[in-house]
Order: sequence, then C-alpha cells, then structure tokens
Amino acid sequence: MNSELLSWATMPYPCLKHMFSFLPDEDRVSANLVCQYWHTVMHSPSLWRTRHFRFCGPCCRYKPVQHVTTLNLIVNFGKYLHRLDVDVYPAYTATGAIRLERLCYLSIRGVNLNHPSWTESFSHALVEALTDFLEGSCRLNSFHVTDMNNEMNEGLDILSALAHSKASLACLNTEGYFDHSVAVYINSLLPGVIHNLKALTDLTLDYTCVCDNLLIALSETSLKKLSIRCCSTMLHHQVVCGDSWVILSSKCPDLKVTIVIEQIINTVDLTQILKQEIHLTNLTINNAYSTPDEQTWSAKIILQVLLKTDVVFVLWDSQHLCLDLKNWHEAIDDQLLALIKSQQILEVLSVSAFLNVSTLEKLLQLRMTNNSSLNTIKV
Repeated sequence: MNSELLSWATMPYPCLKHMFSFLPDEDRVSANLVCQYWHTVMHSPSLWRTRHFRFCGPCCRYKPVQHVTTLNLIVNFGKYLHRLDVDVYPAYTATGAIRLERLCYLSIRGVNLNHPSWTESFSHALVEALTDFLEGSCRLNSFHVTDMNNEMNEGLDILSALAHSKASLACLNTEGYFDHSVAVYINSLLPGVIHNLKALTDLTLDYTCVCDNLLIALSETSLKKLSIRCCSTMLHHQVVCGDSWVILSSKCPDLKVTIVIEQIINTVDLTQILKQEIHLTNLTINNAYSTPDEQTWSAKIILQVLLKTDVVFVLWDSQHLCLDLKNWHEAIDDQLLALIKSQQILEVLSVSAFLNVSTLEKLLQLRMTNNSSLNTIKV
C-alpha cells in the first residue's frame, strides 16, 4: 500500500497532468482535494482552456449538483479559460457575473428568454450579468449568442456593452438573438452599435436586422464574411435598397455573403431579399414554397424567381447553391437546368428534390464541359 501511494505522490508533473485531462469535471473536483501536489497540478492553466457546460432544466433541490459544480469550477478556474460554451435547455436560472480575464471565445446557445419558465426577474438578472461581464472583457475575440430571443432593449444593452468594451471583437453570431416578432430593422440604434465594432470580420445575423443604415454601418468595419438567415416566422418585409449593398461591396471588396432562406411564403418577398446588387457567395433555400396553401405551393415558381432576380455569384473559392425543394407533385427539371446553366461560375451544387434520371445525366454532361466551373454535384 505504501509503495502505491509513494508512486502516485512522485508521479512526474507532465504525466499526472495528462491523466487529469481525461477526467470529467466532478472527478477533477475530487482530485483537486487529494493533496497539495495534486492541487498544484490541477491548477495547470492548460487543463482549463476550454469548457462546455450544458444545463438541462431549472436548478432545484433534487439536482443541485450541476449548478454548484459549474459555479465552483468557474470561480476557481475561470481565470484560465480561453473558450466557454454554454447550452441551456430550457431556460435556466441566471447567476452573477464572474470575471474571466483570459476568455477569448464565448458561446451561449438556447437561452430562449421568451420561454414561459423564465420569470421577468431571472431574465433581467441574466441580461444584467452578461452586460456587466462584456463591459469588462478585454480579450474576447469571438462571441456567439444564438436562440436567445431578446426583446429590443435587452438585446441592444448586451451589444452596446460589447461595443464599448476594450475587446477587439472579430466574430459575432447573433442568429436568433432577437425575438422573431421584433422589427429590429426599424430601430435606429442598432446600426450605431455595429458601427463601433471596427474589428468585426465575421458577422451572422437574422434578416429582420437588415436595413440600409445597418449595411452602411457595416461598410465602415473590416467585414469579410456576412451570413444572413431568413425564415417565414421572422419579420422580413422591409425594403432594402440595392445601393446600400453596392456601398457595402465597394467598401469591403473581400466580402463573402451567404444567405439562407427557409420557407419564404411570398415570391415578392423572395425577390426583395435576393437583390441583384448582392454579390452572393453561397445561397441556400430550404423547404421553400410560394403560396400559403400547402396543396398549391410550387417549387417551380421558386426557381423561376431565382432566374428573374439574376442572382450573381462572384469569383470565390466555393460558390455554393443549395436547394431543398419538396416537389413531389410537379416536375422542376427544366427550370433547375436553366438555373444551373445561367450560373457559369457556380462550383458546388446541392439539390434535395425529385429529379428525372435524364436530368442527372445532363448535370454530369454540364460538369464535363470546358465552359463550366461546376466541380461538385450533390443530389
């Protein structure tokens, strides 16, 4: 017994640290209390660079361990964190803000503040804690806050704290950040907040945020990648001038634009979203339909709209067109082929639809022609 204890006590620092790296959080807490040597090894910064916490349901007296363990880990080892991911399924009680001095990546997903389990006091406490943390952050480089469903004022408070911090934020993902019922595009404060993020190079947002003033504000940043998601459940009827897209493209010549469209009902809206002035890199249309009646919607009309809008794909490394069309009641082969032929520099094509075998043969023949840049076909 003594020899076994002696071997553990004298195990080299790198070996013991490597073993600790495989332990789950609860076992790490226990190992930290074994002896002074283990306590020292457990506080190695490399063991705590990245953490991923997943909360399932509210904290209660029947399962307090997850909440207490997570909070203790953050208090004791938060100063070593570089990346933190937090998943909330469903809403979870907010806790006070804790200073994470070295954190450069923060991801918060699925908070969903409009869920009934969130009380008004808890949601305000979370927003206040997150705002306080962001104001004090100085190394944060990437911030992903998705499916939070904020109201206008709370969402602006968080982004304003981020814009006024000392951090040079390069990547911001706000997909589902605002509630879909909020007309973010009419708010005059959001463009000013985004304008202050001068180091921003990668931005993901919902189409309900897009307006002329926002595009002008983005033209003053270092933006290189812009991803926009639009679905039928969010407000998307705003009019955006093509000149604003022209200004953005001229000020950010290296910009790559990705648009994801999900179940847009009205073809007029689809035409309004896909402006000819947008230099698209990637376009994805999922489960698209054009009329409210499920018995009469037509995937064929969607393809005709794409042909009329003359969507432009500029020369980049991966020009990608992805179509998920439920066309079991109609043939779309001719319209699809016409669309593909109109995009001479399209490189990647992904199609989920019912097609004739002859259409696949024509796609392969098109792939073999010298005047086509299409090199990947997924059907």
